[in-house]
Amino acid sequence: MAEANGYGAISTSAPYAGSAGRDEEQPLLGNGNSKPRMSRIREKLTADVDRNWADVVLVLCYLVTGLLDSASISIWGSFVSMQTGNTVYIGLGLAAPRESTRWIKSGTSLLCFCAGSFLFSRFHRAFSPKRRWVLCASFTVQLLLVVAAAVIVTFGPPAAARRWPAARSSTTRSRAWC
Repeated sequence: MAEANGYGAISTSAPYAGSAGRDEEQPLLGNGNSKPRMSRIREKLTADVDRNWADVVLVLCYLVTGLLDSASISIWGSFVSMQTGNTVYIGLGLAAPRESTRWIKSGTSLLCFCAGSFLFSRFHRAFSPKRRWVLCASFTVQLLLVVAAAVIVTFGPPAAARRWPAARSSTTRSRAWC
């Protein structure tokens, strides 16, 4: 015969040996013997990344890179990630260095790209590149650098003050001396 469980409901299963009276002591979620939170986080971050969804992350990175390139070419006149375009701008600028300052901006972008590639490759080689914490740290540093660039563009000096003196027209130079 089924017995009442104390809540007005009838239990249809047989009670476990030694479990009578301990129903209210049992946790509602889980078994109560789970690992501490920091231990679970450490275990999750030190595990290797599953490559099944890596293509989705790469597509999202490509999307962000394209958005950054489209913004940087219109604001600074150089590419953030398309270093082939920056190399072309450097070559054209070296052919006629006084025509524009775009080649200096492209050279700066190319040098920073090479320095970042060197530093991040060293970081990933020092630690396992497939570990979650390594990828999270890498993405976090890159995010902070993008935010810093956005803050500089947003709150920096006005666009007219950012121009190089050689890039001004001759009428602007003549007015400045008056």
